[in-house]
Amino acid sequence: MILLLEVLALVAPTGIRGVTCAGDTTAGLMIMWNRSPGAELYDIYLLDSSGEKIYLATTSQEYNRYKHFDVRPGETYTFIVSAIKGDEVAESAACSITFRPAWFDVTRLNNLVFLLSFALVFFAYLFMSQRGITMTIRKIAGLEELDNAVGRATEMGRPILFIHGLSTISELPTVAALTVLKHIGRKAADYETRLLVPNNDPLVMAASQEVVKEAYTETGRPDLYNEDDIFFVSPEQFAYAAAVNGIAIREKAGAVFLLGYFYAESLMFAEVGQSVGAIQVAGTSATDQLPFFVASCDYTLIGEELYAASAYLSGDALQIATVKAEDIFKLITVILVLVGSVAETIGWKFIFDLLMT
Repeated sequence: MILLLEVLALVAPTGIRGVTCAGDTTAGLMIMWNRSPGAELYDIYLLDSSGEKIYLATTSQEYNRYKHFDVRPGETYTFIVSAIKGDEVAESAACSITFRPAWFDVTRLNNLVFLLSFALVFFAYLFMSQRGITMTIRKIAGLEELDNAVGRATEMGRPILFIHGLSTISELPTVAALTVLKHIGRKAADYETRLLVPNNDPLVMAASQEVVKEAYTETGRPDLYNEDDIFFVSPEQFAYAAAVNGIAIREKAGAVFLLGYFYAESLMFAEVGQSVGAIQVAGTSATDQLPFFVASCDYTLIGEELYAASAYLSGDALQIATVKAEDIFKLITVILVLVGSVAETIGWKFIFDLLMT
């Protein structure tokens, strides 16, 4: 019985050590220790010059580390870590650590490894692409149908309506949508079909004008470009939505492209496009709006399919290499999540410690 109680007794944290963290605003001492089996919490204390304990923080059982910022080069600090389980407390021996500034923060080594690994995979794919090794991206139905949608609008003698949504020029969905707009602009110039681009942001309007103008020029039909077809409507959400829907109805759009970031106006656009008989291709990273597009549009680009559009449409080696490298690391992330879940379930903390900074 005595032996059993000894086995079940809470063990004090051991292996207390300190690592210098570099940085202009993040410099400090990272205090780490070996986990105590059964511990629920850890209290961290600093001993002052008189030997009195000064409470610093409490961490959960998973976090066997604490970062102390109030440090000065060359000074020595003494720490105590107490493991807590209910009313039971097991206190470690005092550990003295001298703070010595360093140019490299070893606690963030995992970030460096991740960055170098990504760079290695990226340049490997870039090298293969430049060597003529064929690399493809899986078929994305929405992007495959861009040309068909423009062709259908041409056959019907109706204009094309391109809607950016409400995001600004600094947001990724808008940048991705501009890439698709350029491709659509080329096809519209080829087929001599009118392209309408109403905007709710002046900077997005200016960028759209430049993109479409460049597309018409590259196609050899700069004479078909009409700056008045890319215009500003309103910065207000529902005023913009009402105006765009009015344009769709009056002009009887043959193809409607809804690409960018959307809010409550998404279904309003899609319903009107459906009512005028337009073929509709939508794409957004706004997950709460995707169900409306899936229900009311002919084709929908889901999430990152919109961001992959540039590489998909251009076939540029650099862009394809980027997409390929991202996909590899998405796969690695999924594997780490699965392995980490199993490891946490059985009490192994190595994945948690590997990813924690």
